[in-house]
Order: sequence, then C-alpha cells, then structure tokens
Amino acid sequence: MGDVRLTNLTSIQFIVKKLKINDTEVINSDMGIGLIHTNIFDYSESESDKFKRLIIEVSVKNRIYKIDLNRDHYFGGGAHHYPGLESKVGYIFSGLSVDEKKIQLNLNYAPKYSYPLTYCDDLKYMDLK
Repeated sequence: MGDVRLTNLTSIQFIVKKLKINDTEVINSDMGIGLIHTNIFDYSESESDKFKRLIIEVSVKNRIYKIDLNRDHYFGGGAHHYPGLESKVGYIFSGLSVDEKKIQLNLNYAPKYSYPLTYCDDLKYMDLK
C-alpha cells in the first residue's frame, strides 16, 4: 500500500474537508489536523502511473480553501511523485498568504519503502473558495 501524508505547518488548527485522489475519497468528512502535525493515510486504489486528479479542501478560520489538480497541472517531480500503491507522497500546508486568500502547498515524495523523502521545488496554492 502507498500512503499520503498531510502536514500542517501553518501554526493554525485546520479541518480537512475532503481529500480525493482519482475516484477515491480518502477523506470525505471533517478531520482536524493539529498544529505542526502530520496525518498519514493509506492509498491503495491504483499505481502512481494511473494518477488523474487530486482534490483537497480545508477549512481555516471558517474559510474554505480548495485545490483541484489534474495530471497536467500537478507538481513536477521524478518517479513516485504521484500518489499510488508504490509511493508515499506528502502534501505540506506551509502557510497562508498575507491577505489570507491562499494557502501554500508543497510536495515531498519517495518510493513506498525508501527514505529520504525528496522535495519538489514546484509549489501550488490553494485558493479561497
């Protein structure tokens, strides 16, 4: 099984409303992530080369932020940077923009049973919904 990690570095408690990979809802109800904390989830629906889409929605200070990435607009990276059976990927919520309209999202990844994680120098932003 592969795994997906969500890491909160924002120093603000937040709620994950949805985590969907391809057609699988990994999280489909409110789940809190504490300050400076990582939650790890199993994802075993398909191999990483079958990745099509990622949706993440979070609530911070009663505001909803969302990102919807398809394969063509996903993070750059090498082997195992897509979620799948043979990979571990980490999505890191780094912080809010000054105007609090965006959350910066970073990626790290590795083969399932390997360390260290490789960081991706491509970053994305979750937008206020």
